[in-house]
Amino acid sequence: MLKSNKLSGAAHSVFVGGLSAPSLVGVDDKFHYDRNVQAYLDSISKKPSVLKELAADSARLENQKKSVFSPALKKFDADVAAYSEGKLPLTVYAQRLAAQQEIVDLNLQSFVEAAEMERSLNFKQVEGQRTEALSALLKHLSKEESQALLAKSVAYRTGETVTLISIIT
Repeated sequence: MLKSNKLSGAAHSVFVGGLSAPSLVGVDDKFHYDRNVQAYLDSISKKPSVLKELAADSARLENQKKSVFSPALKKFDADVAAYSEGKLPLTVYAQRLAAQQEIVDLNLQSFVEAAEMERSLNFKQVEGQRTEALSALLKHLSKEESQALLAKSVAYRTGETVTLISIIT
């Protein structure tokens, strides 16, 4: 539930922390909680009309942009929209932002350079090198250490956070 944002970190720590967990105190009182629930319930019926209004406003804004924006601003706006809608990858978006600036922010420049390095990687070669390194490492590990490394590898591939250093030390 924590990973899917259905449970706060604070609540999670209380559930898994046992006796050492801090106490958790809520801030809602019944009156305000009930009012918030009612406000939400009241808003449900208004959603379709509000979405329709929003769509009309967005269409008007797009028409105004056509007559007001310069070609460069239109291109920038299209890139922002494409990225926001998930149609433009972050790496491409960052490259386009960097290309439009006279002085590029150091973080943006570093990201663009890292993306370019990643794009130039030969993943078959990287996988071969990883296999070689792992084979060499396994020759020096005990059976228990090898099993621990395998367990950590599986955990990592399934998205869990792992500390690999503890296996070797």
